[in-house]
Amino acid sequence: MKTQQLKMRIEEIPTVAMFVKQSYLKDKADFEAYSPKFDAQFETDYNACLDALKSLINSRLKIGQIKLITEAVNKGMDNARPLILRLEGYALRAKGLDSTVDNFGFKKVRSCIDHKDAEGFFSEGSIMMKNVENNMDVLKAEGYTDAEKDKLKQMIEKVAGDNLKQNDMINEKERIVQENTQLINNMKGMITLINDTGKRLYKFSDEEKTHEYTMSKIMSRIRRASNNETVNPVVTVPVEGTVGSNPV
Repeated sequence: MKTQQLKMRIEEIPTVAMFVKQSYLKDKADFEAYSPKFDAQFETDYNACLDALKSLINSRLKIGQIKLITEAVNKGMDNARPLILRLEGYALRAKGLDSTVDNFGFKKVRSCIDHKDAEGFFSEGSIMMKNVENNMDVLKAEGYTDAEKDKLKQMIEKVAGDNLKQNDMINEKERIVQENTQLINNMKGMITLINDTGKRLYKFSDEEKTHEYTMSKIMSRIRRASNNETVNPVVTVPVEGTVGSNPV
């Protein structure tokens, strides 16, 4: 018995399951003729598993909140760019800095923003602001103000706070996923069984139908529609009980 791994985000599983169910119901007679496994009880179990998984995601995983806090973190870093650019201009013109402009870390901070690295943004941003504090007199001589400094510092601290909230939500999500591995595993197992059978039934007779039971095709359709790949991590759960290797 071969073990297969299906890679998808947990919140994508119900959508995949509904896509697959739609194809299965349309071709149900062919499945029933192929194997007695595809009886009324299989359909009942499939629906029960799908309903339980949707309930779990809707009531406990806070997917929407994770998306919103992630957007807030990334927007907060982007909003700091103009203030950092202005500050860099003052630093480049200032006379009598106690270190080089490179030591302020402007490039490192921008790199963290580019890579959506909130932890790095706070770490490198704190170093940058420490250099600002140490050189405030000469920066003020060029026109920099306490108000600008305080605003930038507050923005960096806001990103750090939002990032902590984001990490707490993601950790809670991962904990819930681990607690419900069996439910997820069962759903993926039934999806895999239907897809494997569908490809065996239609591989040499109906290419379009074969695509309906091919995970790469299904996931491509879903991810194009949601355009949400950067928000939540991929969850990989081993699926026991697949029927041999999948047809290619």
